[in-house]
Amino acid sequence: MTKGIDVSQWQGTVDWNAVKNAGVAFVIPRDGYRNVMDSRFLEYVQGIQNAGIKISGIYHFLYSVTDDEARREADSSVSFAERAGLPKSTIIFADFEYDSVDKAAQRGVAITRENCTSMTVAFCERIKERGYIPGVYYNQDFRNRMYDMDKIGKYTQWLAHYTTGNPRWTCDYMQDSSTGKVHGIKGNVDTDREYGGAVNTKSREKLLKSEVAAQLMTHLVEHWYHGYSQSMRWGDGEGYCYVTVGGKTYALAQGDRDCSSAIINAYEVAGIPVKTNGATYTGNMKDVFVRCGFKWHPTRKGICTDGYKPKRGDVALNIIHHTAMFKDPDTLMQFSISETGGVTGADGDQLQNGEYDSSARGESNTRSFYDYPWDGVLEAPEVYTDGTIHETPIKVFAALSMGSNGDGVRELQKMLTAIGYSVGSAGIDGYFGSATSTALKAFQRSSGIVVDGIYGNQSQAALVSAYNKIQTTRDAQIPHIEYAVKTLHHGILQFVRDRTDFAGYANDAIVGVSIRAVNGGFVKYRVHASGRWFGWVTGCNWNDIKNGYAGNDKDSIDAIQVMYYTDIHKTGGKYYRSRYQVKPYDRKDYCSNIYDTDFSNTDGGGTAGIFGRPFTQILIDLVEA
Repeated sequence: MTKGIDVSQWQGTVDWNAVKNAGVAFVIPRDGYRNVMDSRFLEYVQGIQNAGIKISGIYHFLYSVTDDEARREADSSVSFAERAGLPKSTIIFADFEYDSVDKAAQRGVAITRENCTSMTVAFCERIKERGYIPGVYYNQDFRNRMYDMDKIGKYTQWLAHYTTGNPRWTCDYMQDSSTGKVHGIKGNVDTDREYGGAVNTKSREKLLKSEVAAQLMTHLVEHWYHGYSQSMRWGDGEGYCYVTVGGKTYALAQGDRDCSSAIINAYEVAGIPVKTNGATYTGNMKDVFVRCGFKWHPTRKGICTDGYKPKRGDVALNIIHHTAMFKDPDTLMQFSISETGGVTGADGDQLQNGEYDSSARGESNTRSFYDYPWDGVLEAPEVYTDGTIHETPIKVFAALSMGSNGDGVRELQKMLTAIGYSVGSAGIDGYFGSATSTALKAFQRSSGIVVDGIYGNQSQAALVSAYNKIQTTRDAQIPHIEYAVKTLHHGILQFVRDRTDFAGYANDAIVGVSIRAVNGGFVKYRVHASGRWFGWVTGCNWNDIKNGYAGNDKDSIDAIQVMYYTDIHKTGGKYYRSRYQVKPYDRKDYCSNIYDTDFSNTDGGGTAGIFGRPFTQILIDLVEA
């Protein structure tokens, strides 16, 4: 993102060198209106160029009442651009505003959604015919009420949305204020941000579905409509959010998501039927996504073992606990933290309020890549929105029966086996033989559906539902750790579950830690600060200074020890131990993982941290002993 301004003759005399020194990276000057050139347009263009500032585009104030008039205004705009010597890489924005509507009414023409859209398209298409790049400027009201975004969305988008946060809709430029102050300009000036820059309209018309999913996921993690909840994880709010990508508008249900439902929803809406094929949570995402054309790349320490480099739209997956989407090779988008982890402890809290947070403290957030740890990466198929396939075709679910074979049969056999049916001595072999047929018929009979031994849509829906119930029950037996910290300057932060996120705030000392066990077992922990160990703590309550958290609210913590005791009656007979690591304030990476079986206190055994070097971030989870 780069910062810029847009100007017209009303800015008067401008010191463009001072503007550049103020950090302005680009300018969008007005060329004029109708067939009248802005009185300072040529002066501004020369001054901007002499100062070495980029002219990203120009805007033309439209007063048309017919498509023909709009085309003539486009011709005028092009002639102004050519007189100024602007290259064909310049964007020319159509600017249709309320004054345009008022002037049309004076001419006896009512501006509607239909003719406003039609005239703007006519203007943009003529701009394209003349060799320049067409764009459209609009505010939120025009976007919702006056424009058909299915027709407008393929052009470069310039949204007027006055906020310090990110734009509510995907756009290439955003005007974020009309009262900006910039050295070199007297009075107020419109300030802008450049996100994607100019687009080629052809690229807007044909995009990879993974790009659509990535833009939908960007919307989900950035906007306040969508918080984190497991009980309302499929967007159970009222109404829809509309996101325009590549000239097409996609509807996302307003409301909350969790880590898996957000990604599943983004890809389903983008046109890859992962939810239709049965993806419902992290435990079945790998199998279903692979059936839908994704490729699986195992990882070790965050790196794909086969050398694959993740790209935008790919999915990082921990099969048991968590998942996130790649915004780019170095950045993840995710829904994280437990459903009780918000500001008020309620479902749907979203801490960011639409603002990017580099420390990724919001329940829906964008953050630098980290190793959760991930089991692998799901590589998105290169399938375009127009249906053409660059590489791997989408494998839409097809009915299976005797004689079928492949991954779809393996998935069927896996689910039948998980809920208690035998698929024969060969086990999960990917072949639909008599034993698999017998098992499927038995399941169909018990579910009250047609008993035909064919695994079609009805059988799939019933089996996936039964399988998910079993998996949910099993997941409830897996213990978790939830933890929060108190920092010197930002106070108490939200609770984090396992390694869905870190607890802490960049460059802010931690002065208290509170930890609790979930689904069986209990924890015992203590911290080190100011040259001494504080007493062991077993509770989790910020109001209990004696046994609710470790620390004294003022001394910076530099080391921690965490012990976990398993209740095997609640964890399926398995023993677990804690695993934790910290990031000292002066290091770019975390110290090594420490396990609670190493309490020798020699060479740092059992102790995470470095005495005398306070840490600002901590990660804790449980692993099988």
